[in-house]
Amino acid sequence: MATLCLFLEVDAQNQTSLLKPLKIGDTIPEAIWNLPLQVVNHPNAKQMITLNDYRGKLIILDFWATWCSSCIEAMPKMMHLQEGFGNQIQIFPITFQSKSIVHTFLQKNATGKSLKLPIINGDTILSKVFPHKLISHLVWIDPSGILKATTWSENAKKENIQSVLNNESLSWTMKKDMGSFDKNVSLLSFSDNGAPLPKTVFYSAFTSHLNGVNPTAGIFTDSLKGATRYYNINATATSLCVIAWGKPIPELSPKQYIFLNSASKYKRTDRIYREDWNRLYTYCYDAVMPIHYTEGQFAALLKEDLKRIIKLEGSLEKTNVKCIIVKSIEDGKIKRAKSSKSILLSDFIWFINNKIGSFPYAINETGNQNLRTDLIRKNYKDFQNLAVELAKDGLKATLEDREIETFIIKEIN
Repeated sequence: MATLCLFLEVDAQNQTSLLKPLKIGDTIPEAIWNLPLQVVNHPNAKQMITLNDYRGKLIILDFWATWCSSCIEAMPKMMHLQEGFGNQIQIFPITFQSKSIVHTFLQKNATGKSLKLPIINGDTILSKVFPHKLISHLVWIDPSGILKATTWSENAKKENIQSVLNNESLSWTMKKDMGSFDKNVSLLSFSDNGAPLPKTVFYSAFTSHLNGVNPTAGIFTDSLKGATRYYNINATATSLCVIAWGKPIPELSPKQYIFLNSASKYKRTDRIYREDWNRLYTYCYDAVMPIHYTEGQFAALLKEDLKRIIKLEGSLEKTNVKCIIVKSIEDGKIKRAKSSKSILLSDFIWFINNKIGSFPYAINETGNQNLRTDLIRKNYKDFQNLAVELAKDGLKATLEDREIETFIIKEIN
C-alpha cells in the first residue's frame, strides 16, 4: 500500500509539472519532449509520435480548430513553408478535436484534401503548457529546445523562420491573450485626496490598449451602488464609431467602410502585425453612469467622447462607388450547378465582399437570389480571372458605379 501511494504521488507530481505553463525563453521539459501525441495525416502513417522525434529542428505548433476559417486559410502557406525549409523545420497543426473530426475535415474540406502536414489531435496537455485563448496560436520551439516565440499565424514567414534558424534576437511583439478583465473593477483608480470618497463615482474615460486582454464589451448594473457601467475593452475606433453613430445599422461588409483620413489607423493591413497594430490603434472605453442610463444614452455619451477626445465622427450614408456587377449573360442561359458541393451565388458574393480584400464591392443583379453555382470560394488572382470563372456559369461580371450603403469615418478638428 505504501509503495502504491508513493507511485501515485510521483505520478501526480509528473502530471503537475507537465501542465506547468511555459514562458518565452524557457527550456522545454523532457516530459514534454517524450509526451505521446496522437497524430493523423502522417507521411509514414504513424498514429503516435513525440516531439522528441523532431528534436534539433525548429518546431512550430499551430493551434487550430476545424471551425476556425482563418486557421484553415493559413494552412496552404504553412505547408509551403514546410516544403521550402524541408528537414530544418517541422510544422504541426494541433487541435483538441478528435481523430474522427479531423479525418472528416481531411476528407471533405478542399484545403484539408491537399494538406500534407501531420496533425496532432485530441490534445489536452500542450494547450495548457502553451496557454492561449484565441486561435490561430503559433508556438515556436527553436532547434536548441527553447520556447522562442508565441505568435499569430501571420508571423509565419520565410524571413522570420530564417531568423529563428540563425538564432537571431527577435523584434516581434509576442501574442499574449491570457489576461483577464473584471467588469466589477474600474479601469481607473480614484484617490480620496484627503476627503471622503463617495460610494459611487460617475465618469467616462478612454485609455490606450490593455495588454494581454481579449476584446470584450458589455453593460453591467450595480444596484448597490446605483450605477450602470458600459465597457468596451481593446476596441477599434471603427467599432466604437459604429456603436455611437450606426444604430440601427445593417450588416456591412469591410468594403462598405470608408475612411476619409489615415485609413491605416482604422483598418489593419498585412503591412503591420496584428499585435503591433492593436497596441497602437485600439482603445478601452469605460463609463459609469446613474443606474437608469439606457444603452441608447451610453451610445450618445460615447459619440460625444469620440468627437471630444479621439476626434472622430461617423455617419451612415449612401455613396456612389465602383462595384462588381454580376448578371446573366445576355441571350444566354445560366448554367445549372452540377456539383453536389454547389453553393448559392449570394453566398459566393458574400465571400467576395468579406474575404477577398482586393476586389470592389460585389452585387448580384441576376434577379435570382436562389441561384446556385459551382464556383469555388478561393482567393481569385484578379478581376479578369474572376470574370472568366463566372462566365463558365453563364454569368457576366462588369465594373459599374452603384449607390450603396456605406459607413463613413472621418477625423475632425
